[in-house]
Amino acid sequence: MMNDKKGWMMEKERKFEKIMALLLAGILLGACGEEATTVTEYPVEPAGEPVELSFVMYKGAVEEEVQADADGMETRAATTRAVDIPTGTLFRIYAYKAGSTDLENPSATAEYKVQADGTGTGKLSLYRGEYDLYMLSYNLQNETPVMTEGTRNIEVYNKKDFMYTQLKGLVVSPEHVGATMMLVPLTTPFKRMGAQVQLRVKAKDGTHPVQPTSLKVNSIQVEGLPETLSFPLGGTGWNDAGNYEGAPVTYYNFSGNNGTVTEFCTSTPQVLLPVNGTKELTFTVKLAVGYMDGDVPKTWEDEEGYKVSIQKALLPGMKYVFDFTLTFYGVLKPSDLTLAVTGYTETEVPSDEIGK
Repeated sequence: MMNDKKGWMMEKERKFEKIMALLLAGILLGACGEEATTVTEYPVEPAGEPVELSFVMYKGAVEEEVQADADGMETRAATTRAVDIPTGTLFRIYAYKAGSTDLENPSATAEYKVQADGTGTGKLSLYRGEYDLYMLSYNLQNETPVMTEGTRNIEVYNKKDFMYTQLKGLVVSPEHVGATMMLVPLTTPFKRMGAQVQLRVKAKDGTHPVQPTSLKVNSIQVEGLPETLSFPLGGTGWNDAGNYEGAPVTYYNFSGNNGTVTEFCTSTPQVLLPVNGTKELTFTVKLAVGYMDGDVPKTWEDEEGYKVSIQKALLPGMKYVFDFTLTFYGVLKPSDLTLAVTGYTETEVPSDEIGK
């Protein structure tokens, strides 16, 4: 009897343990199910598709202002700092997260081209967010400026028409849901950071010791320029020049050659790197001058050229016209050929800073 009772108690305990095990398994399964539901309910949002940017180029009136000097002669004074970029011109964009100071490492870069409809198109794609864009151009159809590797500097040489603008705090977010393209208006123009220099030569009005009958400018060489300057991306101006003994720039193309001797022979403008005025600019002028030796027409030509110097700063974004006037003494005294820098024109540029 006692054994039957003891067996019955053991059987009851085994059933209780099974029930408890089943209950515990149910609790654990419920907990696992609840954890899985939580992960599914709060997923990580995807970054979305990148947005391809195009630009509406800035258009403004950038014109020379014709003025009269004290003698009533026309002079041309112009700032060429703000520039409308022509169709076909390339420009480069460096893009960064807004406020980034690590300009050596852009988020993206791309080359863009100005189209006939006034837009700039290329392949810059950015995810939605806020960005700072820096835009650079040489005003060419086959080349754009690039940063020197490991720096934020752009190395620029003479005769490179370096231009620069920036667009800070651009919010990349298309107007329509699901769109992957965005058209961005440029509200500020590109600004020329070099100095545009033009040279003009004529014979003085009135009589000469030997009267010239023709005047041709073969070339004018300019020395006293830096060979290269570096422009820091995000900066407001050029880094200091290492020296002003770089390669000279030579002007060859002059309109008005062999015209009336008292009318200017005028060069094609060249964009030169700025100089601070601490060193002289030296011009070597090579001319061919026609004159009469009795009844015989002759030409005086000096292969070495005539040198004349002037101490003058060339400021960024400015246009300068240097005028040379010839007084001709004839073949007997070629060393007495005189050239004078009679003037240059310049206008003040606005005081706005590029980096603001």
